[in-house]
Amino acid sequence: MIVRPNSPKLRSGILTVRNTRFFVEIFNADGGRVLKRTIELASTSRNHFTREELTDVPTSGARVRATVGEKTDEKDLIGYDKPVQLSIKYNNEDELEIVDYL
Repeated sequence: MIVRPNSPKLRSGILTVRNTRFFVEIFNADGGRVLKRTIELASTSRNHFTREELTDVPTSGARVRATVGEKTDEKDLIGYDKPVQLSIKYNNEDELEIVDYL
């Protein structure tokens, strides 16, 4: 039985759920980090989604980096209203993606 680092484990007929930890960082146009936040979600064998409201985003544009384990995705945010509503997806194939923002 293959168990991925962030997947549920079956022990004695009891499903043990581990958390998926997202690290979200926001950088201003000059590359300086203005926010680092840790988000924890309960894991299942299905996709993990989080929608975060980010109020500390610079008004002139920003770059967002999401990290789970060794997986990282970055997205430049352009033309948004504050606060930013950010969706991040992490699936059971260990794929990470910043899906969208408002």
